[in-house]
Amino acid sequence: MKTSEIVKEIIEIFVKPNRQKQHIQEIIGDLSKGEVGILAYLLNEKNNISSNELENHLQVSSARIASTLNSLEKKGLIKRSKSEEDKRKIVISITTNGITKIEEHQEKVKRYVEHLVETLGEKDSLEFIRIVKRIKEITCESIIEHQKEEKC
Repeated sequence: MKTSEIVKEIIEIFVKPNRQKQHIQEIIGDLSKGEVGILAYLLNEKNNISSNELENHLQVSSARIASTLNSLEKKGLIKRSKSEEDKRKIVISITTNGITKIEEHQEKVKRYVEHLVETLGEKDSLEFIRIVKRIKEITCESIIEHQKEEKC
């Protein structure tokens, strides 16, 4: 197979919208990637955090963070309150509903990946892991090279 054909096929698999992506989204749930990132961070890393800290950790713009926080707040998954240390600051915390929602989401993802691993088998699953790790290495090397960063 020619390189150009391989490139075309990879792009079709990962870029073009398809029914499989829609199916996975239906299985996993109604949270966006950004919402999952914020809820998981609040649950697993640090609760009662400022939006600036979230921006820095998640490396997302302030506008994107604000939009996602508004969505999560409307859904009752986070709450904003004044900081105990500095009443001028607003901190974000996960609600009980938010904890339930992110734990349910994580469980759905786990079950779906377990299904994939069982269907692929051990050999193909390990090969998939090897290839994804290699892609991450190449991407990281590219980031370091092009952005003059020491690490990625």
